[in-house]
Amino acid sequence: IFLLLITLCLFGHTFEVDIPDSALTPEDYECMSALNIGREQVERFFDGDYLFVLNLPLADKYSECWIKKMNFVNDKNEFNYDKFREYVVRDVLHNLGKQNEADAEYRVRQSIDNCKNINEENLGRLGSKIYNCVVRAIHKF
Repeated sequence: IFLLLITLCLFGHTFEVDIPDSALTPEDYECMSALNIGREQVERFFDGDYLFVLNLPLADKYSECWIKKMNFVNDKNEFNYDKFREYVVRDVLHNLGKQNEADAEYRVRQSIDNCKNINEENLGRLGSKIYNCVVRAIHKF
């Protein structure tokens, strides 16, 4: 029964999100097409708090595709935190309903600075971990 409860928690946690149309970027659609997956699959990559589910091979591929299309990494796969910050301020704050919070842009910058120490060899997982770190901080605004 313990294994059943863990399985139910994992699946329940993984299938909780509806991504609004306004939250999907053209790059999302490009990556869906490139990986031959649909919107429903992408929605399964996020939990109810809009955190990216880690350690799923297809989710890692999707994340890698997306961060490359968004130009969040350079040719050497080094993360561009400035471009990422622009995206977070422009889109993520709005998607999470935090765009009107006091000092939101400053707080995003602080959050990103606090997440710069994340290391990960898998590029897709690196992007997901950085995103999750920042989103967790935004939820605390």
